[in-house]
Amino acid sequence: MFAKPFRVKSNTAIKGSDRRKLKADVQSAFPSLSGAELSHLIPNKEELNVVKIYLHKGDVVTAYVLSKNPIFFEMNKRLYPTDIGPDVLIIR
Repeated sequence: MFAKPFRVKSNTAIKGSDRRKLKADVQSAFPSLSGAELSHLIPNKEELNVVKIYLHKGDVVTAYVLSKNPIFFEMNKRLYPTDIGPDVLIIR
């Protein structure tokens, strides 16, 4: 009846190599994004964190947070955008 709470396991800054891997994963998940759009979504110089969240049933969700705003969620090895635009919401 009531939603059960989640638990934040870790909140760490992303390294340069992980940032490049995230860009590659986003590009493969959303091939309609241009290089400029991708660089706008995941800039090289701004603070980007990876937040591991444990749900009440034991599922793990990874959130990618840019300047304290979530931009992507990853669950079951699939990326989901938060609010990027109508063209990106086509998920393979």
